[in-house]
Amino acid sequence: MKKLYAGCLSLGIGALLLGTATNGLAQHIFTDDTLTPYKQNFDGLPATVAFRNNLTLPGVYALAEADAGVMPAGYPTTYTPTTIAANDGSNVAADYFHFGTEGSTDRAFGGIASTQIVSATGYVGIRFRNSSSVTIRNLEIQYAMEQWYNSGRQDQAQVGVSYLKAAVGDTIAALNRDAGTWTPIPALTVEAPSTATVVSSRDGNAPSNRRVRQVTLDDIALLPGQEIMIRWEYVLNSSTNGNGLSIDDVVITPIANSFFLAATQTGSLSSWKSNADGTGTSPASFTADNQTFYLVGNNVDASALAVSGANSKVVVGTLSKPTSLTIANNTLIQTPIDVTAGSTLLIREAAATAPATFRLGALAPNSTVAYVGNQAEQTVLPANYGHLRLAGQAPKTLGGNIIIDGSLTLDGAQLRLHQYNATLNRGARLRQTHPTNYVVTDGSGQLRQTVSSDDQPVLFPVGTAQVYLPVTLRQSKPRSEDVFQVRVADQAYAHYDAQEYGVGAALTHRVVQKTWFVSEEVAGNSDVSMTLQWPTAATTADFDPARAFVAHYHNGNWDQTAASLGAAGTGPFSATRTGITSFSPFGVTAQAIALPTTAATSQPLVTVVPNPSSGRFELVTTSATHTALQGVVLDALGREVLRITQPTGSQRTTFDLSRQPAGLYLFRLSGETPQTLRIVKQ
Repeated sequence: MKKLYAGCLSLGIGALLLGTATNGLAQHIFTDDTLTPYKQNFDGLPATVAFRNNLTLPGVYALAEADAGVMPAGYPTTYTPTTIAANDGSNVAADYFHFGTEGSTDRAFGGIASTQIVSATGYVGIRFRNSSSVTIRNLEIQYAMEQWYNSGRQDQAQVGVSYLKAAVGDTIAALNRDAGTWTPIPALTVEAPSTATVVSSRDGNAPSNRRVRQVTLDDIALLPGQEIMIRWEYVLNSSTNGNGLSIDDVVITPIANSFFLAATQTGSLSSWKSNADGTGTSPASFTADNQTFYLVGNNVDASALAVSGANSKVVVGTLSKPTSLTIANNTLIQTPIDVTAGSTLLIREAAATAPATFRLGALAPNSTVAYVGNQAEQTVLPANYGHLRLAGQAPKTLGGNIIIDGSLTLDGAQLRLHQYNATLNRGARLRQTHPTNYVVTDGSGQLRQTVSSDDQPVLFPVGTAQVYLPVTLRQSKPRSEDVFQVRVADQAYAHYDAQEYGVGAALTHRVVQKTWFVSEEVAGNSDVSMTLQWPTAATTADFDPARAFVAHYHNGNWDQTAASLGAAGTGPFSATRTGITSFSPFGVTAQAIALPTTAATSQPLVTVVPNPSSGRFELVTTSATHTALQGVVLDALGREVLRITQPTGSQRTTFDLSRQPAGLYLFRLSGETPQTLRIVKQ
């Protein structure tokens, strides 16, 4: 899109501007045989591809248009790209791109939303024609917006969607604003999710940088021979946008056969009518293809509803009539179930051992899905939820990765992750967490949340199957916002492998016997304060909370710098570490750090000099010893690294820690009055 403006005012390089190039365009055609969902995922585009509207990607068009009145007379006001290059977000030149990770066939279509001279708007459109013999009553639109570059600008960092209908028999000639009266679809507007993070490329496929929206255009009434254009748009302006935004996984579903529940017997064909007011015809069967069934009413029971058929589905509620539907896990419904804005789907435990036959479809951002089983274990289905509520005593276990846009409520229940992730998108909230209601990280799965740079604490209510071990993160460094993922596992180890499994025997001396795994989505620029919490039952018998500190495992070893000492509380306890800029396993240790005592004793007092030292130390006693002194040097996790004996009659003994990593060590002298010294190895 830079090509539209760069130098065109002063150098007159209008040859770069190719005009609209959209007259006489073809379109995707719905026929009686193909009245099925249109799908476009942009996958498989080569590194750089010559682009022509409707040829390179059938049915897809691209156009950039300068704002009204900003171009001098005689200069072109539109630009259509001739080539589309691959971009992983690292190329910040303003133009159209197909985005994706390097070497991947998974692509998304969009651009870097920036210009150099004047403001403009970039468009991507998909054009449709109803060539069937029936009226398309409703049109469902679903797509994903992905952010591949963060410019740090957020004023107009968003993607909007609108549509244009032509008269029967007419064609839609262009994408630009003068093509006709475009009708905006506010429910499909998506703001760029990662504008407060560090200015850099982003992984647009990551849940934190991706948003899915879906809406049904009710009563669109697309007649036979009539066209419609769906248009995505974003502002091209370096001062208010400049982000790399794209669209992906577009699904446009024509709905010609829709039926509304008009009576309480959901399993009876006569209870369904073709008009929302309860009039019209009933369906011939529940098994035909391409049917949509809208459940409306209060506390609807669909236990007798047996819907199947290709491209058919069940929708809970309408925009004007939110509905609450209760089903069992093994319902007879064999199609996707959508939940509209304001509606609720309650899933109780299965009445038999058969697995669920339905799957969750499009869930509106302000819809609710609740798993309310009290007996049999429930599987939380993979989906992009609006509000997710877990209630009842039955275990709730992830069956795949989930994303939450609204809230996660743990209403007397735990969520077990197993090997899957639960991602709360920016702005989503956790509700009703408690030492008995938390996220159990019983595998490799992680709880993922955004930690902003506003110095507000973000609670990660995680734990093992037996113990609640929450983590709280906060940070205030400008542009440090990032998505953090957290899990906790039993035991602490001296070493971990690349898969974060403990190596060797678990530590058993003065430690909390747990390991917290904390990481950030984009490395760099974070400066985090971390608070870890644990109960007494999670510690070794010799653990002293007054001497606890948070330790960090990196570069193959635990660091041994105690920035702050002592746990807060009387049980459960917590300890905080600040200034964290890199992430990997974290643990809590409690090595003794008492200064040498001056109590009366026949045993001489000792010191260690120099302290700190780069490796060589001397053990110095206040007087010659009458008996040999025995002592050990321990690292921060209580592992013995050296044993020292000072002979009778000696006052100085040299020992060497040169081969040990830098950090905090403890020298413990045994005897009638044990003494402990803190040693810092540089």
